[in-house]
Amino acid sequence: MKFSVFLGAVVAQTVFVQSHVVSLASSNGAVGSFNTTETLAADVHIARPGHKFANQDDPSSRHGADRGNSFVVEDEERVAPHLRHVTLHNHEPDTLLPEDSSTISNDSVVTARDLLQDSERKLSVATSTIGTFRPLDCNANLESASCSKTVTLPSGSSPLEIPCGQCYTFDSSLGTSVTIPGGINVKGKLRFAPDVQVTVSTPYVIVQGELEITTARTTISPENESVKFLLTGTSNILFKPTDSPNASVCDQQPNGTCNLGTKPFVVAGGRLNINTFPAGACKTHTPILGKILKRPEHDPLDFDSMRTLPESCPISGAIDYVQYDFEGGNLGNWTGHLGAFAILKDRALVVGGRKARWQGPLLDLTPMMPHLCLVPNQKYLLTARIKLDKADGSDHGLPTTCKYGQNDSQWYDHCPRIVSKVGKATGGDIARTKVHMIRTVAPNYGEWVVLSGEATWDEEELAADSTFFLLYIDEPEPGVDISLDFFKLSLPSANSYSDPNDLCGQLILNGDAEANGFNPYPVDKSDWHDRVMVLEEENGNKYFHLGSRGSSSTIVFPINPSCMDAGVTYTVSGRFRVHSDLAEDYYIYLRAQRPDESWFSRSIADCPGHAFSDGWVTCSGQFIVDTELASSIRVKWQHRFHDWRGGSYPVDYDDISIEYAHGYVEKLKVSADDVSCWGSNSEVHVASSTYYNFNSEAPNGFISTLGSKDNRNGGTVEISLNEPPSIPIISQDESSEFMTHVALLSRNVKIQGVDSDAEKGGYLQVLHTPDQLQTLVGVEFSKMGQLGTVDRFPLQIVWSGSIPGTIISMNSFRDGNFRCISIEGASNITISQNVANRNRGHCIYIGSLATYNTIRQNFVSETVSVSWSDKIEYEDDYNAAGFKLAYQPNDCDENIAIGNSHHGFKLYTPDRARLENGQSVSETVNRDPTTNKIVDVLYLNPREHQIGSFSRNVANSNGDSGFQILYNEQEEWNVFESLVAIKNRYRGIYMDQTFRGLIANSLFAENALYNVDIQWSDEIQLVDTSIRGISAETKTIVQSPYFNRPCVSSGFGSSDGYRMQTTVHRWDRTVDRWVYNGQEWTSQRYYGTNTGISLQNVHFSHFEHSDECISSVPITFNTDSMREGHWDYISSFKNVTFEGSNLMNAVAAWDEGVKDIVITDVDGSSDPSRKANTASSFVSNAQYLKGFAGGSCQEYSDGIAYCADTCLRTVTLRVDQTETSALSLRVTRISDGTQVTSSGIYHYDADPILSGYESNERQFSVSLPHGQYTMEFVDGDQTVWPRHAYETWEGVPSCDNYVISSDVTMVEPPLGADECKELIRNGDMSLGTTFWQHRGSRDDGNNLLQVVEGGGSAGTNAIGLFKRSWEYSGIGQNLDTRCFHENPGSYYEIVAWFKLEKDKIPQVCDRFSSDWNVRCPTITLKTVHYDDPEKEILDWDYDNYQAEVVLPNDSQSFNMIHGVFKIDEKYSNVNRAWIYAEMFDRSLDLIFDQFSVSMLEEACNTDFVRNGDFNTGYSSFWKPYSSRSKFRIVSMNGGYAMEVYEKPNKRDAVYQDLYIDNSCLAHKDRFKVTGKFKLKKKADGQEIRCNLAATDTIDECSSISLKAYSSSGDPFTRIADAVALASDAYDGWSLMAGVFTMNDLRFVDHTRMWIRMEGTHVDASVIYDDISITPIPKSCDNLILNHDFEDGSASFWVPQARDRIDVSVVSPGVQQSQYAILLQHSTSNRGFTFDQ
Repeated sequence: MKFSVFLGAVVAQTVFVQSHVVSLASSNGAVGSFNTTETLAADVHIARPGHKFANQDDPSSRHGADRGNSFVVEDEERVAPHLRHVTLHNHEPDTLLPEDSSTISNDSVVTARDLLQDSERKLSVATSTIGTFRPLDCNANLESASCSKTVTLPSGSSPLEIPCGQCYTFDSSLGTSVTIPGGINVKGKLRFAPDVQVTVSTPYVIVQGELEITTARTTISPENESVKFLLTGTSNILFKPTDSPNASVCDQQPNGTCNLGTKPFVVAGGRLNINTFPAGACKTHTPILGKILKRPEHDPLDFDSMRTLPESCPISGAIDYVQYDFEGGNLGNWTGHLGAFAILKDRALVVGGRKARWQGPLLDLTPMMPHLCLVPNQKYLLTARIKLDKADGSDHGLPTTCKYGQNDSQWYDHCPRIVSKVGKATGGDIARTKVHMIRTVAPNYGEWVVLSGEATWDEEELAADSTFFLLYIDEPEPGVDISLDFFKLSLPSANSYSDPNDLCGQLILNGDAEANGFNPYPVDKSDWHDRVMVLEEENGNKYFHLGSRGSSSTIVFPINPSCMDAGVTYTVSGRFRVHSDLAEDYYIYLRAQRPDESWFSRSIADCPGHAFSDGWVTCSGQFIVDTELASSIRVKWQHRFHDWRGGSYPVDYDDISIEYAHGYVEKLKVSADDVSCWGSNSEVHVASSTYYNFNSEAPNGFISTLGSKDNRNGGTVEISLNEPPSIPIISQDESSEFMTHVALLSRNVKIQGVDSDAEKGGYLQVLHTPDQLQTLVGVEFSKMGQLGTVDRFPLQIVWSGSIPGTIISMNSFRDGNFRCISIEGASNITISQNVANRNRGHCIYIGSLATYNTIRQNFVSETVSVSWSDKIEYEDDYNAAGFKLAYQPNDCDENIAIGNSHHGFKLYTPDRARLENGQSVSETVNRDPTTNKIVDVLYLNPREHQIGSFSRNVANSNGDSGFQILYNEQEEWNVFESLVAIKNRYRGIYMDQTFRGLIANSLFAENALYNVDIQWSDEIQLVDTSIRGISAETKTIVQSPYFNRPCVSSGFGSSDGYRMQTTVHRWDRTVDRWVYNGQEWTSQRYYGTNTGISLQNVHFSHFEHSDECISSVPITFNTDSMREGHWDYISSFKNVTFEGSNLMNAVAAWDEGVKDIVITDVDGSSDPSRKANTASSFVSNAQYLKGFAGGSCQEYSDGIAYCADTCLRTVTLRVDQTETSALSLRVTRISDGTQVTSSGIYHYDADPILSGYESNERQFSVSLPHGQYTMEFVDGDQTVWPRHAYETWEGVPSCDNYVISSDVTMVEPPLGADECKELIRNGDMSLGTTFWQHRGSRDDGNNLLQVVEGGGSAGTNAIGLFKRSWEYSGIGQNLDTRCFHENPGSYYEIVAWFKLEKDKIPQVCDRFSSDWNVRCPTITLKTVHYDDPEKEILDWDYDNYQAEVVLPNDSQSFNMIHGVFKIDEKYSNVNRAWIYAEMFDRSLDLIFDQFSVSMLEEACNTDFVRNGDFNTGYSSFWKPYSSRSKFRIVSMNGGYAMEVYEKPNKRDAVYQDLYIDNSCLAHKDRFKVTGKFKLKKKADGQEIRCNLAATDTIDECSSISLKAYSSSGDPFTRIADAVALASDAYDGWSLMAGVFTMNDLRFVDHTRMWIRMEGTHVDASVIYDDISITPIPKSCDNLILNHDFEDGSASFWVPQARDRIDVSVVSPGVQQSQYAILLQHSTSNRGFTFDQ
C-alpha cells in the first residue's frame, strides 16, 4: 500500500497506519515513505478524547465510543491546519474482462484475449491501487522541443502515439473529420494548430506528456468550432505504462495494467494546456438586465371573419334571417304541420290537436327565398324557445317523456327537434334534422326551454329549383301540445369572431354568453350527451349552464391555434357557480392536438373551491404558451374538477376570457462586455425565475440559439433569441434581487461521448498526477460521465495532491451522465466561470481530502438526481446538488445554482476522512516514540475543520433547499456571507448540527416552506439579513397551475420566515482539544455557552396575507425536533423588525407542548411598539413568564407577549417523574413577596414506556429577572420534596444584570427520623413498577418495564425489564438526595435479588467474566452534580460496580447482588442519585424480586469483618482482589467457607472493605486478627499443609494485610500470618493470627480501609473461614495473648527475624502444661525476640 499525505508549510511527519506505506510531504517537496506491519505502530495514537453529549445516557459518553471531538492547534506554524492530500493504494480483487477490451502498450494494441488468453476475468476500474504518475524522464527537455513535425495518422487499428521528448502539430492537412480507432497516446507533446477545425473520433486519449490546444478565435459560434473529440467504443482500455519513472505504477493492478474503462481521456503524469475561451472581458454567464418583448403578427386569413346575408338576399347586410317573438299577434308564415292546428295564445304560438309525433309548428320559408339568402355549408344559428304540455292538462310540472326516457328510443323519439324539409320537383324531398334536444336538458311539462344549435344546408338543399323550404318542430308524443314564443335563424354575431384589429387580443369568443341570444355558439360540449344552455338572470345577464353533467363534462370554447405563439403570455379569467353544497375546487385547462393528432392537456388556471352558497366566484391566472402548445393544430378551452365527485354538479359559466397580456421575449438586455464573445447560433441557457417543477409542463430553464446583437447605450447590448422563451424571466429592470441569468453553453472546443451508450459516456481524468499544472479553459463537455460508476465523471482530478496554478475555467458541461467536475484528494485548484446545464448527480463536487481549492463564479442549472440504484457507495447523488462540498477548507464564492432538482449548495461533512479505497480514518495524534510526547495533530475529521470563504453565492428555484449546511462541529466561527436564496421549493437555507455559524448580509425570500430553517445547531448568529415571504409579483407569475405555487401546490408550505429550534442541541457542550503552548501539547477542555441563536439587524417582510398564504408567519417554532417540550434555545434579538402585525406563531408551539419561550431583546430595539428602552423579552403569553416582569407585557397575536425592560433568565428544575404530576414549583421574590407558580413540563404521563425512561424527568421552569428568590415544590399548600431536584441554568442571556444561581435558594423540607434508613421505595415490588424506571432507548418500543405477577421467590410480584435494547439497559430508582446531603460519611448496603431469563428460560451468568454474553449484572450509581459553584456546568458520573453478584448464583432461583457505598464528599453534594443494574447481555431479560439500599451500621467494638465465617452461605462483602481472581462458596463441616481457586499472583486473592465508625478508634488501640485456611493443589485437589518457611512454593502460607486511605497518606501493613500448630492440634486447617496496634494515626483517621487475604502460591487454591478482627479490651490484667500456648498454636507470637527463626509448637510444656513453643536455627547472635 501507499499512503501519501500532502501538508502545508510544516515539517514533514510520518503517520503509520495498518498495512499502509505512509508518506507525508510538505509544501517544500519533502517526501518520506515507510513500510508498516499489520499492526498499528506504537508511535501512532488515534485519539478522540471524551466528549459529553446532550443525552448523557449514551454509554459511549463513558465507555470509549466515538464522541466527535476536535483537536485545535494554537500555534499554526507547528502543525498542519488540515491534511492537504492523501492517496492510498491497495490490492483490489480481479473482475471479469470482456474479450474485446484492449491494452495500451508501448508499440501496439492487443486484445484482452491475447493478454489473458482464455481468462474471463475483468480488471477492476478502481484507482486506489494505482501508483503515482510523474513526468516522464524522457520529457526533461520537452519545453524546448520544436513543434515543426506534423501528425501523420496511423493505419488500421494502430494508436496515434506521440513519441516521448518530441512535439508534433495536428494541422488542417488531416481534414475536418478524423477517426483514430487505435486511440491516442501522447507521450511527448501534441499541439493542435490554432486554425485547425477537426472532429477526432477515438476510443481513448492518454496524456503522459502534454496536450496543447489554443485558438485565436474571438467569437464562440458553430462556424468557429476548432477541435472536437468524440470518445467512442464500449471496450475497457487497459493501460500499461512502460517509460520511467512510471513503468511500475500499475504493478499493483491485476496483470500489471491499469484498467481505464471505456472512453477514457486520462492525464497520467502529463499536463493539459487547453485554453480556447476568447480573451478579454467576455464571461460565461451574465445577469439579464432587461427584456424586450414582441407582439406576434398574425395573418387574418388564418381567422374566420364575420359574415352577413349576401347581396342577393332582399335583406342583405343583416345577420338575422328569420326572427319571430309573436308579440304583434301575427303568426306570419307559421302554421300547424300536417293537420295540427296552430293558434296564438298568451303571445305564443300553440300547436295542438297532435295525433302523431311528426306534427308540430311549421314555418314556410319559401317566400323568403332561402336559395338567395342562405349560403351552402355556411354555419347558421337556430334558436327556439318551446314548451310542452299535455293536451288534457295532466302531469303539469312532471318530467316529460323526453326527460325521463330510460332508453335511447324513448327519449330520442320523443325529444323535440327542428327539421328542415326541402321539396324537389322531381320528387325525393330532403328532410334533415338540424337541432335535436337531448334528455339532459329536457323540460318538465309546462316549463319553457331553449332548443338551439348550429345548422348548415348544402347546395342540394339550397338549389333554386326547390319547390318549397320548410322548418318545423316535431317528435313529442301525440297528445302533447307544443308552444313556441321565440324563433330565430341567423348568422353568428360579430362577437363570435376575433377582433380583426386585434386578432389574438381575446381568444375566447362569446365568453359572456351575450353574443347570440340564447344560442351558445361557438361554445361546444365535451360529451355528446351534454347540451350547453344559455340562461338569463333577473337582471338580464346571460350565462352558460351545463346541467346533468358527466364526471368530466365541461363546456368547450374553441381557440384558434394561430394565437398559440411560443412565449406569449395570456391572462385567464372566468366566473363560475357550482351547484354544490360542498366547496369543490377545479381548474381550467387547454386541450390541444399535436400534429400527429395525439392530444395533450395544459392546466392554465387553478380555481379555489366554492359552493353554490358562495354565488359567482371569479377564477383567474396567467400562462405562457410553451413550444408544445405553439405547435398544436387544435386547441380547446375546458374545465375540470379535481375531485371526480364534482362531475355530478351542474355548473354555470360567465365572462370566460383568455386575453393577451404581453408578447414573447424577443431580446435580452445584457452587459456588452460580458457577451462580447457570444456569437450567432451559439446556444444559451436562460435560468428559471419560478419554483422547481419535477414535471415537463413547466421547464426549469430554457435553451435557445442566439440571433443578432444590437448595441445600446450604457455598455449594454440586446441579444435576440431565435427561439422565444416559454418560461417567465425576471430581469434587473424588474428586480435587481430576483433577476435571473443567461449562460453560454457553446464552446469552440468540445469533448463528447458518443450516443451508442447513452449512460456510459466518456470521461476526462487527471489520475494521480501531482505537481503538474493543468489548464483546462473553454471546453464544452457533453454526454460525458458514466452513470453509477465510481471515478468516471466528465472531469475529475483524482488524488493528485497539491497542484497550485491548476485552473478549470470557462468550460461548459451539458447533458452529463454523472456529475460535472469532481475533485478528490487534490488541492489548490481554481474552478471558475464554468457553466453546467442538465447534468445528473452532484455537478461540482469537492470530495474527501480536497482542500484549499477555489470554486468561484460558476453557474449550475437544472442538475437532476440519479436513481437510488445508480448511486455509488457513500454518496448521495440521488439528492443532487449543484455544488457539493464534502471536505473543508475550500473557498466557494460568487457561484450561482438555479433550478437544480434538490439542492443548490450542499455542505455535508462526514465525521471521517475517506481515503481513495473507501477506508475511513479519524484524527491522528503523532507522538515522539522516545518521549511519548505529542509531535503534532493531523486533522482528519472534516466536521472539525473551519470552512473556507463562503460568500456571495446565489441559490434560486431549486427542488429542495438553496443551501444545505450539515455537520459542522469546529470551534472557530464558520461565516456564510452575502447569500441569496429565492424561490427554493422547501428551504432557503437549512442548517443542521452546526456549531458557531454566522450568516450575514443575506437575502432569503419566497422559499416555499421555510426561508431559514436551523435545527440542532447552537451558537448561531444571523445578522444584517432580510427574510421575506411571498410577494404579489411572484403570485402573479406562478399562478398558472403548471407552475408550482407556494401555499397551494402539493408539498409546498406557506413560506414561513424562520423556523426556530426550541432545544439546544448539545447541553453543556464540552470539547477536549489538543493545544500547543509553545513547549508541549496538552489537552484542554472547552465549554459551550448553552445558547441558541442571535438575530441582529434582521428584517421580516411580506408575511401579511389574506389569501391562500394567510398562515405565513415571520417566525415559527420547530416542535418536530424537541426533546421534553421545554424551551432552552436561549436566543436574542437586536433590531429585529417586522413589517406588519405578524410576529411569531407561539400558539402552534404551545399546542405542541412548548409553553415557555423566552427570547431576549438585547436593547429593546426589537419592541414592536418601539417603547422599550432597555433589555426586554419576547415570551409565551403565560402568567408564570410575565409575573416578575419589570415593565408592562404587551400581548400580541399568535400567543406571544413582549415584556418591556425585563431581562429574563430561565432556570429549569429536573425532578423524578414518579408521583410528581400534581406538584407545582412556587417561586417567591424575597424583596416584595411576589409569587409565581409553575406547573411541570411533561408529555409522558400517559405513556408507560416513555414515563418509565429514567432520563425523561419531569421539568419545572421559571424565567426570572434579577433579584433574590426562594423556590420550593408544593402539593397544594404543603412543601414537599420530589426525591431529587437539580437546577439547569440556561445560557447567559445577552443582557446585563441577569439572575444567577446564588440569587436562588432551593428549599428542601426536613427529613423524618427514619426516612433515610431505607432509600428504596417499593423495594418488595408490591406496588408494581411504581418508583422504578428503566434505562435504555427512549421510544423504540424496547425496554419494557413490566410487573411479573407471582414471579417473586415467595409467589409475590416481581418486576422485569424485557426486550432490552443494549447492554446498559437496566432497572433502577431515584434515591432521595436529602439523605445524601444530611448523612455524610454514612454507609449504605445494597442487596438486590434478581434472575435472568431468555425467552422465559432461566439463565446463569458468570460472576468473573467480562464477556458480554455471560457477564453478570452490576449496580451503577448515576449521579448528577455541578462542576462549578455557579451551577452553570452540570456533569454526570456513572460509578460502576457499586454492587456485584455474589456467590453462589445459579439459574434455578433468585440470586443476590450485594455491595456497599459510602456517602463521601462527592456524594454528599449530589443533585441526583439514580441506582440501577446494567452491563450484561442485551438479549437477557432482568427480573427483580427484592431491592434494598439500607443504612449500614458501622462497626464499633465488634468484629470489623463481616461475613467472615460465610455462614450466610453467600460471599457477601468479599470481592476478588484481581479481575482474574476467582472464588466460590463451599460447604465445610456443616457450614460454609470460601475457596479462592484462581488468581494471577500470590497477592491477588480476596479482600473486604471494613466499615468502621472512626469515632470508635483511638491511637494505640489493639485488635486481635484471626482466620483459618487450608491449601489444595489446583492440579488434583489434594490437600497440603502450609509450610511456615516456604516463600515461593506450592505450600506457601496465607496472610492478612491491611490497607487504609487517609488525607495524610495510605499506610499498608501485614496484620496476621500463619502460625505454628502442634501436630495434634492440626485438624486440616492452618491458622492465621496477629495483633494489630494502631500506632499509625492514618489508620485512625482513615476514609477507607480494607483487609486482603494473600500470600499463597498461584498453583494452590485456598479455602478461608472464620476471618475476624476484634478489639482487644484495654486491661492490665492480661497483657499477653496466648501466653500459655494451650490452644496448641503459636498465635500472636511473631519473631522479628522470621527468615532466621523456625517456630514450632511442642509438647509437653512447663509445669505440666500441654504445649510450648520451640525456636530453632537462629543465625543471630542477638537471641530470640518476639512481637505481640
